[in-house]
Amino acid sequence: MSKYSFLCWDRINAGEFEQLCQAILGSLGFANLVRIGGSGDRGRDIVCNLTINVGKNLSFMTNWVVQCKHYCYSPTVSKLKDDLTKALQHEPDFWLLMTSASPLSPSVHDWLRAVEKKQFSFRILVMDGVEISRIILQRPVLAHDMMDRLFTDDRLETRQIMALMGKRHYDKALTTIQGFQGRATPRMAYLEACCRSMLAQRSKQNRTENVEKAFAALKEALGSGYLTQMNLTLGWPPEKVLYEIQSDPELQFLKDQDLSCFIKTLEASGYATRGEGGGCFVADTPIRFPEGIEKPISSVEVGDIVAVPSRPSKGAFVIGVSHVNENCVVSINDRVWCSLSQSLLTTWGWKRAVALQYGDILLGYPIIEPVVSLRYEQNTYEVYMIRLAEEHVFYASDYIAHNKLMID
Repeated sequence: MSKYSFLCWDRINAGEFEQLCQAILGSLGFANLVRIGGSGDRGRDIVCNLTINVGKNLSFMTNWVVQCKHYCYSPTVSKLKDDLTKALQHEPDFWLLMTSASPLSPSVHDWLRAVEKKQFSFRILVMDGVEISRIILQRPVLAHDMMDRLFTDDRLETRQIMALMGKRHYDKALTTIQGFQGRATPRMAYLEACCRSMLAQRSKQNRTENVEKAFAALKEALGSGYLTQMNLTLGWPPEKVLYEIQSDPELQFLKDQDLSCFIKTLEASGYATRGEGGGCFVADTPIRFPEGIEKPISSVEVGDIVAVPSRPSKGAFVIGVSHVNENCVVSINDRVWCSLSQSLLTTWGWKRAVALQYGDILLGYPIIEPVVSLRYEQNTYEVYMIRLAEEHVFYASDYIAHNKLMID
């Protein structure tokens, strides 16, 4: 069982894991989902489509082949090579590996990145056990018929409450929470705040009382270790947890009722709720140049000309390179590591890395792809940023990046 997973993968079989993967893909916007599986699947456990909208009147459909690996350990290079070779006959745009194993071994990870551009005509993405666990822990309704087996006994009660909330049964969820007062956790207190906020929004009856008790429950959650609990459960750093609280639609009514109190409650946690820098990338992040070559951002120098979306063949002069230390970075699709405040272009506009969600579509060149992997690492990292003459936008690991903070 992963450090960040309270899911018991050995309690479900391979067919059920495929069923779970199909439900996850459906929740992320994939359509025409067909499970094939079995000995004659010709390298396909699931086939599906994802329509990507890149403008008001511009969209295109992408074809996906998905391999589901219900493994305890990382799949081997030889096995994945066979699966990828079989996938060629189906001419997909993307090949997605969904596995209960986590993480992939370094050798497998490096091999996939190395062969993607050299041997295969499609993009390769991986959603490992940590990513799948995070999605299920956030949306337990996806695993409703496997809940009693997937979740350990001490976490089952919380997931059952979340499942009720997922079905909008906030009154029943609140009653269930109140039945566990003797063994309440920070997570339970947070869920109570969400339930009371939604009940206050839905009905004027007891509205004032529900709002007051919702704020009290939110304060209790943050004061009793909610940030730590979510870090241990999902691997989220405090800044990510606070962002999710800020943007939680089930707490929107509290914000509408008393924004000042809401902000003060979050600030009492001791962490900033907004990044202040323009974002940065780790040292080996490849930066695209007009000639098609790439250089690590740490090797970019003043006077270099880097590729920019507005004039890809001419580029823009680098007029400054800076580097600082960050105590947390995030890996996006295992392609780029950046600070949480780094802004990247999506089909929804600019989004900071801390705000990215599974299923968001990242824009770049030559890639346009959904977010299927978000991995957070908390340590001290040296990160870099470049300043450009008359430009703020450039390509980092093929994604379109901004060198200023863009508030999403």
